[in-house]
Amino acid sequence: MYTTVALFALVAICSLSEARIDPCGMPIDGGLCLADFRSWGYDKNSGKCIEFIYGGCGGNLNRFDSKEACESACERTSPCSLPIATGNCLAYMPSWGYDKRLGRCTRFVYGGCGGNANRFETREACAMRTPNYLRCHRDCINTGNMGSGMDIRSSLLGLFEQTFQGLQPNVFRITPSGSNFIVIEYKREIGNYGKSEFSLDQISTMYTTVALFALVAISSLSEARIDPCAMPIKSGFCRAYIPSWGYDKNSGKCIEFIYGGCGGNLNRFDSKDHCESACERTSPCSLPLERGNCFANIPSWGYDKESGRCIRFGYGGCGGNANRFETLEACKMVCDN
Repeated sequence: MYTTVALFALVAICSLSEARIDPCGMPIDGGLCLADFRSWGYDKNSGKCIEFIYGGCGGNLNRFDSKEACESACERTSPCSLPIATGNCLAYMPSWGYDKRLGRCTRFVYGGCGGNANRFETREACAMRTPNYLRCHRDCINTGNMGSGMDIRSSLLGLFEQTFQGLQPNVFRITPSGSNFIVIEYKREIGNYGKSEFSLDQISTMYTTVALFALVAISSLSEARIDPCAMPIKSGFCRAYIPSWGYDKNSGKCIEFIYGGCGGNLNRFDSKDHCESACERTSPCSLPLERGNCFANIPSWGYDKESGRCIRFGYGGCGGNANRFETLEACKMVCDN
């Protein structure tokens, strides 16, 4: 039996105790899916970059396309000691890098190719790799009081709508840690991982810059699987010109699109073969109808094998599978033969 609660959480990102996210310190993780992508990751025990097979979804930031890229990030020099380099191409991609002379992260424009590892999409990502954590340069603004309290006795899983800087919904797991602390682990849609530990008796006094709203299921379910193939194809918000492939769930096919270089989501592959390997192995029409793990009621259409036709159902908003279409016509186009 599942219990649902509505939770309004205020989380501080300017806390000096916030955990630093270091890809090279993460374990090598093959991910949740069954594709066969040759990748490289840093093995802390041996102090070397080693080859492994990535399944195409899930995993973490300790994953690189080549041995050289892995060694550049993990085995040699800290990116913070490298000069800021705009690269060789002429794209316009706003980025952040650590300026040793100033002793802080500064903004610059990356050209889209070349450059070095001293380049981050956001100021926060840059600050997490610098010698000092990012600190608020002015007092943070208290955005409001905490919502109703709750006694956290088991692991919580939920889809959080993050409003700060327009970021996409995140999947969070909240886990008790001792009697006074909870650990919040999260995965952003763009692939970044993080973990923060908060004292329950201090949360109400924390000043915040991020507001989250969540429907949370208290259950024994394992961590929600994020399916890249079910995400919309997104070009991102920068202006590079990177040919990429994404899975179009309406047509059931992998199609080519142009990626701008930043933003976007996990439904992006370097080649048609990679996309098809991850997304086209199973026809969505052969999958069961699934409402998913959350509790919204989004009108959707799916193919019902028993009746042999497309039928309407309510999608919960997260989880589920590829047998889900926005319209009856889209469902018929893929599944009606």
